[in-house]
Amino acid sequence: MKRLALLIASLSLAIAVTGCPGQYSADGFCDHLVDLQCQYYFKCCNAAERAEQLGSMMLYFGFRNEDECKTEYRKHLCPQFQVYSEAVAQGRATWKDDVAKSCYEHMEKGVSECDAAEYSKEVDGCDLRGDIMQGKVANGSTCFIDAECTDLEAECEEKKSEDPNKVLITVEGTCKAPPRDGEACTPGGDCADGHYCDSTDICRVQKPAGQSCTNAEECESWDCDWTNSVCNPKQPNGGTCYRDEQCESGHCDGNTCGTGTSTDDNYTYQICDGNPFSLFGMTFALPVSMPVPLP
Repeated sequence: MKRLALLIASLSLAIAVTGCPGQYSADGFCDHLVDLQCQYYFKCCNAAERAEQLGSMMLYFGFRNEDECKTEYRKHLCPQFQVYSEAVAQGRATWKDDVAKSCYEHMEKGVSECDAAEYSKEVDGCDLRGDIMQGKVANGSTCFIDAECTDLEAECEEKKSEDPNKVLITVEGTCKAPPRDGEACTPGGDCADGHYCDSTDICRVQKPAGQSCTNAEECESWDCDWTNSVCNPKQPNGGTCYRDEQCESGHCDGNTCGTGTSTDDNYTYQICDGNPFSLFGMTFALPVSMPVPLP
């Protein structure tokens, strides 16, 4: 009896120390997102707003309340997240619970206060790849998804058959960095960030303001002055832009260089306005006609 009591005490201590997967861990991350999303829909939105926001998803999933919403979202979305939690569990990536927690704070506050602007805003430093999850696989080593690669620009390039007459079906690959200065461009004409593909299909470093250019992609600012054929400087806040690289701040918001906040002074948010599904820089597909961005 004493041994049984000791065993129970030991197990209780182990559970207290290790705990179940936390809501900010790799295993609990998707579940917490689903909880917040469904709480938001059924606490802060009326039926008309849910119909406007969800459209065909409600028809497909058929959920009528918060619990059904959570069940359906977990069933269709969270299995897709397992590639990330498995990468962490098998040592091909690390996970930062504290960063995940900080990235969820505005969503939790938005649900608590039914504040749509707070709930759906984007926060710097909250990309799943690189901020919350960091790959441990070096270039040239085995990987299964891009996020496992230590190099944030690298992709997990699937293995190819050694026999040119045969096709190898696999998801296993190796981390491969994009080509840089002096290296051949990819077949699609791509190079690493900060580079461009020249007329000879070789990657070159982008040019600073004042250097000669013939195309916008040659310039650090992605802005070539066609009249003088020189690279223009990056624009300050308030300047005109069509991509982030043209701005000193790194944020082009509605064709104007800005601070990068997701809310716009020209918009007035009401309950259920806005879309939080672009957070964390990841995309998950739903079994409907349009893919829905999710972490």
